[in-house]
Amino acid sequence: MKKFLKLLLITFIVLTIIFVPLIINILFKYDFNIWWLESEWSAGDALNFYAGILSFSGTIILGVVSIWQTKKSNNISEKLLKKDLLESTDFVQLQNKFEASVKHNNDSKITWSAQHKLDYGANILIEKYENNVEELNEYLIKLFFVNSSERNHIKKVELEHFMCVQDPDEGGLFWDDGSNSPIPLELYIDPIKDVHLNWTSNNEFYMQLKIYCEPNKCFDSMMKNKVNLCFIFQLNIYSFSDVKTEMLYKLWISKGKRGIYNVINTNSTINDNKLIDDNQ
Repeated sequence: MKKFLKLLLITFIVLTIIFVPLIINILFKYDFNIWWLESEWSAGDALNFYAGILSFSGTIILGVVSIWQTKKSNNISEKLLKKDLLESTDFVQLQNKFEASVKHNNDSKITWSAQHKLDYGANILIEKYENNVEELNEYLIKLFFVNSSERNHIKKVELEHFMCVQDPDEGGLFWDDGSNSPIPLELYIDPIKDVHLNWTSNNEFYMQLKIYCEPNKCFDSMMKNKVNLCFIFQLNIYSFSDVKTEMLYKLWISKGKRGIYNVINTNSTINDNKLIDDNQ
């Protein structure tokens, strides 16, 4: 195909530069005695006119080639940008490790961690409750992660959504109408979404959550009964090169004896990966 196009281009150049001027020169030497072939032009006028056409055509062709090259260059730049995005993405995976402890509070006051406490920097999650509630239980949960990327580009991490899902069961929570639909519970993140990263090595860290809930209500029951429980949450991971990676995580746990929680499975998925808009 390339050889054919090259041959076609050479043929076009030879015809336009050599043969057309030669034909003009020959035609103007003969008198055909035909009225519609008679002209007041000379061969020089015709050649000048033809030269103008060639110049105009060359300008058009150069413009088309320039547009094509610009479009090709933009495509290459877009591919390089996508490549850079992938290379600067931190693929942070959720580990098969889970820790949780509960503290029974004698009031409904929600407290943040003091800087000298081990749970400093824990994100606060709250189950919806009525104003007349007298006390709340406090669950302290640790979630563990590993950055499987070759380099660590993490600048900041945000907790975007957090949901708990459990199947209905007679030994746990169940719908009044006897439905088999899963029971979802979304927790409110208040007020700071920034996650404090507790690094245990160069590429491993854990985050802490303080979850406040009414005793024996939805979340408290999910954590206490023997039915398996799934946590679903999203983290927004920001890199130093202004790349935002949205990660969706799922963690399934089972409850053993003496309040020991066992991880059944984890799932870590990249939802989106994009450059941060400076105008946002």
